[in-house]
Amino acid sequence: MSVAKIGFAGMGNMGQALLKAFTGARVCLPENIAVLSNSEDGKIAARDAGAAICETPAALAAFADIVIIAVKPKDAHELIRSLCPSINGKALLSIVAGLGYSELRKSLWGVKTRVLITMPNTPVQVGEGIIAFTNETDFNEEERDFAVRLFAPVAQVEWINEAQLAALAALAGSGPAYAALFAEALADGAVKEGLPRELSLRLAAKTLWGTGKLLFQGGRHPAVLKDAVCSPGGTSIEGIAALEGRAFRSALIEAVSAAASKFERLFPLNTNPDSK
Repeated sequence: MSVAKIGFAGMGNMGQALLKAFTGARVCLPENIAVLSNSEDGKIAARDAGAAICETPAALAAFADIVIIAVKPKDAHELIRSLCPSINGKALLSIVAGLGYSELRKSLWGVKTRVLITMPNTPVQVGEGIIAFTNETDFNEEERDFAVRLFAPVAQVEWINEAQLAALAALAGSGPAYAALFAEALADGAVKEGLPRELSLRLAAKTLWGTGKLLFQGGRHPAVLKDAVCSPGGTSIEGIAALEGRAFRSALIEAVSAAASKFERLFPLNTNPDSK
């Protein structure tokens, strides 16, 4: 499967982000992509990307080698049922939050497809995302390799167990919101000290971006980078002390735990391998 045709079943926010990312990075040519969408926004996104628009589930299934389920959780089961008569023998890749392997299999009503559960985060829009693939998959080796090649130019690809999805969602899925909040607060601090708002926001964003790159490419523990910035008796350690005094790290740990707990309540995944 050196080249496969991709069909987006649904075109929610993440589907639109992936479509734009795939075509922008040229990892999948527009002529190899089709979209099935009930929304005008989804059809506009397809036209803007140069992808084909399918009017029926059968047309999408006839076009695609791999069908990507890209709708909100509340709409997933109805969409999958509409696809069932047409997707026998196809590969099905789900980006629906909280839709696990066993639940998806039940919605397929015994249709013979190969399934891969995934979870991307929003920075795929700029080619700096994360996507988790779950190990509970029956994609064949060629399809797994293609999925990795498809996403690798726009996201860091990680393989995890389905039981780890809640933690992954709380870190990588919700993490951009935490980072944005941190950037906004960092900029507020600079405004308080006299910098213009626009400049402060720009510097805060670039500081997060550059620090993330140092951590990721350098492979260093965050504490090493922190210590390299904090000179004895200097300004940075003074700021760190203020953060520690307000339980900054504890607050972030609790934020991840709270998000993971909410994910588990909303999406009680069946992770028993014997149920497959």
